[in-house]
Amino acid sequence: YSAYQTWRRICTTPGQSEYTFCNKNFLSPQNLANIEDLKAQLLSSLSETGFVSLSPEDRQALSRMRHNTRQRSFVTLPSLYTRAETNDDLLNAITAWSFYPKLAKRDGKGWRNVANAQSLGLHPTSINKSLPSNSPIQYLSYYSIMQSASRFTNAQETSPVSDFALVLMAGDAAFNIYAGVIVVDGNRLRFKVRDWRSIHVNVPEQASPTPVGAAASDATKERFDTYEDLLVEKDTRHAVTQGGDLDELHSLDNGPGFSIKRRRTTSASGWVPYMMNIVKRSKELQQDSKRDPKALEEAERWLAYVPLVVEPQESPLEKSLPVPWALRLEERRHLTASQLLDEEIRRFAAYIALTEVERKARERILAHTTAKLKPVLKGTNGHYYVFGSMATGTALPFSDIDIGVSRKGSHFNGAMYSPLQRLYNDIVAQNDYMCTVFRGGRFPIMTAQHADSGVDVQVIAGDENTEKNRMTTEFLDSIPNARPLYAVVRTMLGMRGFIDPFVGGISAYGAMHMLFASLLQPPTIMADSPSAASQLQHFLSFFATFDTEAHGLAVRPSETFPKTDPIPSTAESGERFTMRKTTPRERLARTSPLQPYLLCLEDPAKPDNDLGARVTAIRHILATIKALSEDLTESMGAYDAARTLGQSVEGDFSLLLPLVGRCHEVYAERRAKLVTYETKMQERDRIKKLRDAKTRAVRTFQKIVV
Repeated sequence: YSAYQTWRRICTTPGQSEYTFCNKNFLSPQNLANIEDLKAQLLSSLSETGFVSLSPEDRQALSRMRHNTRQRSFVTLPSLYTRAETNDDLLNAITAWSFYPKLAKRDGKGWRNVANAQSLGLHPTSINKSLPSNSPIQYLSYYSIMQSASRFTNAQETSPVSDFALVLMAGDAAFNIYAGVIVVDGNRLRFKVRDWRSIHVNVPEQASPTPVGAAASDATKERFDTYEDLLVEKDTRHAVTQGGDLDELHSLDNGPGFSIKRRRTTSASGWVPYMMNIVKRSKELQQDSKRDPKALEEAERWLAYVPLVVEPQESPLEKSLPVPWALRLEERRHLTASQLLDEEIRRFAAYIALTEVERKARERILAHTTAKLKPVLKGTNGHYYVFGSMATGTALPFSDIDIGVSRKGSHFNGAMYSPLQRLYNDIVAQNDYMCTVFRGGRFPIMTAQHADSGVDVQVIAGDENTEKNRMTTEFLDSIPNARPLYAVVRTMLGMRGFIDPFVGGISAYGAMHMLFASLLQPPTIMADSPSAASQLQHFLSFFATFDTEAHGLAVRPSETFPKTDPIPSTAESGERFTMRKTTPRERLARTSPLQPYLLCLEDPAKPDNDLGARVTAIRHILATIKALSEDLTESMGAYDAARTLGQSVEGDFSLLLPLVGRCHEVYAERRAKLVTYETKMQERDRIKKLRDAKTRAVRTFQKIVV
């Protein structure tokens, strides 16, 4: 900007050479002229739309501008619109707001991308590269990210931005007053204040806001005055929510002639970045908190996030498609809300289930992956096995393919580290898979996506647990409507990004046992043949009111059990407490000191395995389930009331749509890609068979001739 301003001054000063100035400072006269041209076009557009008021003289001068002449003309703005030209804070804030969420946060000696928690560096020639780690500048906006030849990822075209600007305009803000934390844009940004009084802001008429208990500095007053002038219209979308019940702000259409209340929410991916930070730093924070009381307070603030209701993923299609499981008006005219929901669940399960072509495609991908796995297992005494949805028959078109590897006679999962590493290297060297990631640790795992079909595959080192598959199949077959209900719950959570343990979500296996645990609780187990609608309502209402801080859940036997203190000092007998004297249930029931809200869900196939121990996003999951439960109850009540009055709900109406979202549009491309892959492979197999048959026929003919 300084170069642009100096160029304008050089061009308008007699005796100064534009060419000499640009040549000396490595600037392009044409690019600078293009900036001026864009500035004129923008001013003209703002004037035509009424955002900027120009006098007749200014309009006439603007229309006379010609940039293609030898004598340059420059845009002259009225003084009303130039009073903030020298305000670097405001210019940097506008730049950050424009590029958001392209924002880097100081992380130790480096930087971290707030959008995806990626580690970033700065280009060696960047003026911000020399910023010390204790600099008050903690955030930088950037225009692009480039990977250097040394494989470092650097942010380009960076500008500093103040915390105040981000709190004001980076997104919805939630003020946790007593914890002294400001949460912005669904936990993407978190700011802590010295005490709860500093978080309170007064906005009296004709006065600048001032933090209570502290005198505002001149710079703060200037910022408030500037921002207050800019933000004349208040956006109701920027309402503050504070845990618990969320404010109801707008309505979401559930079909023509019918709407249900919704709450202020975050997007399907908006909760992920901060949750990834918690997952990444939770162990480190817990270790630090044991050594330093101040670190304990910091850890509590960091881990005690505000629960948000998460919206399902938005449709990528410009034109909406009909809802496949929705009933036509004549089909639902005589159905109650419960009967309608029951029929929708049945139709949804049939729609979302694998077609024959999709099933064959997934089996082909499984065979392709195991064919690559066999050579790396050769000579290791290891073997592979299939588990998860492919083994239990609950696979959906977007489900992962789960493959386990283990060594016979060895329970050490690290023994499979080297084979998985070789498999990873082989796959990376080829083009059959993409997005390949290898993670070490206690259970080495490799994840990849099959390039032609888009199906995700994961190979994990661990002992084969046939009991897990057997018990899962037993629950699915013995609990009425378990399979169609799991299809609904799996899609409901998956559409909001919750089925991903690596970002703090829950595994599909854990989600399935959440469903089992709720359905086996009274009163559903008392009914001989409960309807799918009543069971779905019970699942939602059960977890809408379930207190994860006070109780844990078990599937077999189906019960809730109380959680206990994290570190008891003595046992009941007065002896010193040791973990060896406790049962698996008692060990599971120990509350996490810094995350008491974590779900405790006992794995029936392995009682000492807690399926909810790493579900950091459980507060978001429960808040979302509570909102969906309330919405569904209200929708069904309104539907029955309208039906009693003889009023029909016309159009593409569905009670299930708010739960599963427009998954038929979100997953349409993935399902089409899977079908296209199988069709192409079948055609390739057909051509190969014809070619082989032709070769055999030629050989037979040659033998006859000879």
